[in-house]
Amino acid sequence: MKIPEWKRTPFNVEAPARRARQARTPSGEIKTTRGKEMSETYEVCDAIEGLADRRSCSRTTSVRARSDPHLQAEEPRAGPRAIPCSARGRMLTRAVRLNNNTLNELTDLGPALELLLENPEELSWLDLSFNDLPTIDPILTTYRNLHCLQLHGNSIQGLGEVDKLAVLPHLRSLTLHGNPIEEEKGYRSYVLSTLPQLKSFDFSTVTKQDRSTAAIWKRMNAQPKKAKKKRERF
Repeated sequence: MKIPEWKRTPFNVEAPARRARQARTPSGEIKTTRGKEMSETYEVCDAIEGLADRRSCSRTTSVRARSDPHLQAEEPRAGPRAIPCSARGRMLTRAVRLNNNTLNELTDLGPALELLLENPEELSWLDLSFNDLPTIDPILTTYRNLHCLQLHGNSIQGLGEVDKLAVLPHLRSLTLHGNPIEEEKGYRSYVLSTLPQLKSFDFSTVTKQDRSTAAIWKRMNAQPKKAKKKRERF
C-alpha cells in the first residue's frame, strides 16, 4: 500500500490544505481536487490565526491599561449596540460586565448600580470574572433576579462561600473555576448539591449524572447529628 505524501509529512498548517487538494480515485491514484475545498481550508486557518492575533492584542491592551493611569481614566468603549437610556439618563439594561479589573471588594457596587441602572433590582447577568475577590460578597445576594453570575478567575477560598448563593432562587448559571476552591475535594459535587437549581456550572451543562453524583456525595458527606446522651443521675 502506497503511503500518500501528506501522511509522511509532519503535521503543519499546510497538511490540511494538502489533504483538501488531494483525493483518491477508485483505481487508487491520487487526484487533485479544485479550489473549493482548498479555499475553505485556508479560510479556517486564517480565522484561527486572526483569533490568536485578537487574543494577543486584548492581553496587551489589558496590561497597558493597568500600567498607564491615562488609560485607566478613559471611558468604556461603546459596544456594537447602543444601550437605551431612560429620561433620567440611566441605562435600561439587566446585564453588567465588570470583568478583568483589580476589584478586591464590592462595597460600592450597590451605589454604583443605583447611579448607572434605571432598575438595578432587575439585574440578571453579572460578570465579575478575573478580579481579586477573596470572598463572595453578601451584596450579591440582594439581587434576587440574578440568572447568571460569573466569578471565575478570582481568589475565592473555602467552599462554604458557595452557601451564600443558595438564597438566589433564579440563579441558573455560575462560574467559579480558576479560584482556589477549585482545588478542594468534591468541588463540583458540593456546588451542585448546594445549588441544585443550576443548569450550567463552569460553562458546562449540568447533566442528570452530575445531579446523581452530587446527591450521593451529599449523603456520604452529611454530618450526622450527635445524639444527646441522657445520663442517669444517681
